[in-house]
Amino acid sequence: MPAACATFANPGKKVPPYPAPEIDAAAAQALYRRTPPRPATVVAEHVNRDLTAMLYGVVMSGTGEHAYVPGHEVAGKTGTTQNYHDAWFVGFSADYVTGVWVGNDDASAMGHVVGGSLPADIWHDVM
Repeated sequence: MPAACATFANPGKKVPPYPAPEIDAAAAQALYRRTPPRPATVVAEHVNRDLTAMLYGVVMSGTGEHAYVPGHEVAGKTGTTQNYHDAWFVGFSADYVTGVWVGNDDASAMGHVVGGSLPADIWHDVM
């Protein structure tokens, strides 16, 4: 989900997920250095603009209000699975894309935790 959301934050250009841009040995020599792919536009500009405005609305007046960060423009999406097994919030600012998932390892329900509550609160605090 963060990779998909990163596409909106990166004006419609695909952002493939990757674990680390570089891995160095103790002697400060690169063991691995990621070569970024050429950016490919996967969402048309006018569509990206509309989707970003919709995701902004989720934070400003929708289920993601707990993710609001005063003084910053942020946008995102809440999610809750059936029977409250999982809840998440994924969103972005001008500089960062972050996803927060909460759930139990044994797939049991979490009471009434929804994406717009605890995950959005955690996201807000991280951002």
